[in-house]
Amino acid sequence: MNNYYISITNIPGIRIGHFTNDKCATGCTVVLCENGGATCGVDIRGGAPGTRETALLAPTCLVDKVNAILLTGGSALGLAAADGVMRYCQEQGYGFSMARKKIPIVPAAVIYDFNLGEDGAPSAQDGYEACLQAACATEVAEGNVGAGTGALVGKVCGTQQAMRGGLGTAAMQFQTGLKVGVLVVVNTFGDVRSDEDNRIIAGARTKEGSGFLDTVKYMIDGHATNTQSSNTLIGVVAI
Repeated sequence: MNNYYISITNIPGIRIGHFTNDKCATGCTVVLCENGGATCGVDIRGGAPGTRETALLAPTCLVDKVNAILLTGGSALGLAAADGVMRYCQEQGYGFSMARKKIPIVPAAVIYDFNLGEDGAPSAQDGYEACLQAACATEVAEGNVGAGTGALVGKVCGTQQAMRGGLGTAAMQFQTGLKVGVLVVVNTFGDVRSDEDNRIIAGARTKEGSGFLDTVKYMIDGHATNTQSSNTLIGVVAI
């Protein structure tokens, strides 16, 4: 049997749903971990990460499983959407069992996406709506949806010459039977290149808008770069 591509939702217990606010160009994406939750770790990098409930994912901590993971726009304000995810998990009876109550474990991470649309950030109700969609969705929508709605790429010259980023997913089943899936929100400083021929397929545009600037070449040539463009890449790897 050869390796072949599958949907990330073919991994047992994984359900994915989005809430998209096109008016404000923001949204959130939830990864529900059914069947008793999922063992989870975390890697946090960057100068200004926005997260919630990630410290308890350290291997020395008491909690060993999560019930859902939230990826959201709205910067730190968007973390409020995790309250709605917790509400949904409580209704379903998901959570870490304590003496008198189950506590849903919902780590979350954000991107800064206030460059497009009207002012607004995902709310608790939006997080709840994403869970409802996850419960009934058969396919995972990609592109400018959910947490990827307001994502941008190629911000070396600021957002004026940037392009839309977004949310993408891929998964594979290997010959051994192992299934691995990823879901990523791309809101990056650099360009996105093809894995086949290394050509730029999204990124910083020239001032005229007639082609790509090539961020790496632009920086090597000594041009000043935009360092305040709030770049973040967040995602989930499921096994």
